[in-house]
Amino acid sequence: MTTEPETTRPRLLFFRWTRPGQPGFLLQHLEEQLACLRLFFDVVLVDRDCDYDEECDRHQPDLVLFESGVYVGPRQVRNVHTHPEIPKIGFLNGDAFDPVRAVFVSDMAQWGVETFFTVSASMADYTPEIADRLFCWPNFVDPAVHRDHGLPKVVPIILTGSQARHYPWRNRVSRVLSQHYPVLTMPHFGWAESTGARRMSIGESYSRLIGSAALAPSCGSFTRDLVRKHLEIPAARTCLIAERTPVLEAAGYVDMVNCVFADADDVIDKVDHLLADPDELAAITDAGHRLVHGRHTAAHRRQIRDWYDLVSATGSTDGIVQEHPLAPLTRPAASARSTEPSARPSVGAGEAVDRELVRRGWAALERGRRDAAVRAFTGASNYQYMPEAEVGKAVARLLDGDAAGADATVVTLLDHNDRLYGPVDPDPVQWAVHVWALLCRGALDEASAAAAQHPGLRHPTLERVRAVVEQVTGVPPARVAAPVRASVSPLPASSWAEWLDTVRTTLVRNGQGEVAAGIARLADEPDPADRTDRTDPVPGAVRPVAAAPAPPARQPRRRQSVAVVRRGWGAVRAGLRERVRETARRWVSAAWLAALDDAVEREDLDRLVVVGRSRLDLHERSLRLAAARNPRMPEVVPVAAGEPTPVPDLATLVYLGPRSDLPEADAEDLAGTLAAARVVVVVGTLRPGAVRLVDELVDTGDFEIVDSATRRGGYIVLRHRLGHLHRATR
Repeated sequence: MTTEPETTRPRLLFFRWTRPGQPGFLLQHLEEQLACLRLFFDVVLVDRDCDYDEECDRHQPDLVLFESGVYVGPRQVRNVHTHPEIPKIGFLNGDAFDPVRAVFVSDMAQWGVETFFTVSASMADYTPEIADRLFCWPNFVDPAVHRDHGLPKVVPIILTGSQARHYPWRNRVSRVLSQHYPVLTMPHFGWAESTGARRMSIGESYSRLIGSAALAPSCGSFTRDLVRKHLEIPAARTCLIAERTPVLEAAGYVDMVNCVFADADDVIDKVDHLLADPDELAAITDAGHRLVHGRHTAAHRRQIRDWYDLVSATGSTDGIVQEHPLAPLTRPAASARSTEPSARPSVGAGEAVDRELVRRGWAALERGRRDAAVRAFTGASNYQYMPEAEVGKAVARLLDGDAAGADATVVTLLDHNDRLYGPVDPDPVQWAVHVWALLCRGALDEASAAAAQHPGLRHPTLERVRAVVEQVTGVPPARVAAPVRASVSPLPASSWAEWLDTVRTTLVRNGQGEVAAGIARLADEPDPADRTDRTDPVPGAVRPVAAAPAPPARQPRRRQSVAVVRRGWGAVRAGLRERVRETARRWVSAAWLAALDDAVEREDLDRLVVVGRSRLDLHERSLRLAAARNPRMPEVVPVAAGEPTPVPDLATLVYLGPRSDLPEADAEDLAGTLAAARVVVVVGTLRPGAVRLVDELVDTGDFEIVDSATRRGGYIVLRHRLGHLHRATR
């Protein structure tokens, strides 16, 4: 594929402020993105605080690109309202789940940007309020780096990438493969600069490591995204093992044609088959290599240039569509003059388990099942800190009469982005829930001040909350005419009457009955959310030549001490309790307990059966805390010594504590009971019967010892060989 001569490329002014302290592999990713843009544009990079007017006068760009996201650092650009004739686009660089989504929306509002691109194929499902203005510029490979290096395949399988719990498929499959095959493991040391991160292979050496293996698994995290490893593995002529997802199928992957789609229950059968048939493995590997180099290199990622060409032809973004996240941008002739929003670039990533958990949480709240709602929201946030889930938990706590806890939850979320990225203003729904919580705490003056704090921040939910505050305090909050701001954590749709009824319920349950009675007449008033319609931006419209108003001045950051005062004594107590829990977690999760935590936190478990329970046992306390961090939130079932152990299944971890009875004569019978468990933990390995029990489980061939220690009485962790599931169910 050829690119046009540099002299004829349009000029792109690229504003990118990268936060210091990024590890080498992430800096290389940023460089690869820049190199890709240079295939289609004459790129001028601006990575410092500057004057937008001066930069445009100096460089005369045809297009301006602003980046914000997980890597963004301190940034300041003045006079950004000038040169409205130059099209602007925004680049959301980050994972779909990251709370930084709200920072991106805030930054784009300050810079007057209304059309967005992202690397995440799943992002539209995580930013529904900007999905009609969001296009995908997908991940790709540099073919000069990620290629066939002609290396011999010295290991059957290589395991790359993080094993954090937000990669559940990768955890499952990697464990199965490592139980059955020799594997080469590449440790991952996180996403910040560190001594460990500096040891990680990058560039050509990384590609060579991948190319030394016959097969390699990778997944797109719980968001079911398309990540670089999905492309880097086949590009190095190594066979990709992956989770079957809509986006991978849209990318051209076909099971047993150019990749292997598998999960923990069938991956061993497929790998056995391919390693026994080298010709078929070579054919699949070669087909995957051709797919990536034929469709997924930097030269194929011209979506931003597509957008520029289409807009240049008509002066408008109307009718531009992207059929799926890896597709080019087009304007079909029949819709060239359409005013309909752009097509949403999604391929069904909404099947992600966290999306289902968030939906389940709101459904439980609607049925009045607040405990179930909090459990579902917590499960979603256990995959990764999730704004939608945290807002859901805050509303559930308001309905449960815990206004202080609700406020602490949402203020922690607000402070997270403020501390790391310093946005000009917060997410409007998150801020609205904070004001709502202040009302429920009876802090009316604080609620009035908070409602007025960001007058240019407008959203239907925030307008409703402001109307309630005005009715209660008699003080109308200041309002500034401004476009509606999108939220990354919107509440479920509801009528004005339904929403107001929910607010009155939360006020009553938090002891604010008089306030609830005082807002009853608002039900007869028009819905304040309708006020936002008058200034709603036209989706996809290019800004007119007339100068837009200057962005508001950056608000001073909220200090943590101010947040503590705002939350009140109840929230302070809640915060102290949480700190005590965190301290206890760190204390009990010393190195010799890490394997036990890992067994509970990362496995797909529905039950944790604790035999010989004792809350004074550090192992057990650590396991209970780890269970609370497992996204599936497994039920903890305590069993006293001498009681019969519930028959486990492959979603059960059985913990045999030091107070469990392990008489040697019964070890064989107990082994038979435990034979179907996914994980068995035996503590006190010098006890009578313990060694024999472990031997019985290992001798079945269905278990292997994955960790053991002799300190503190000793323990052994046994995991079921998941490739042998059929043997456990015979």
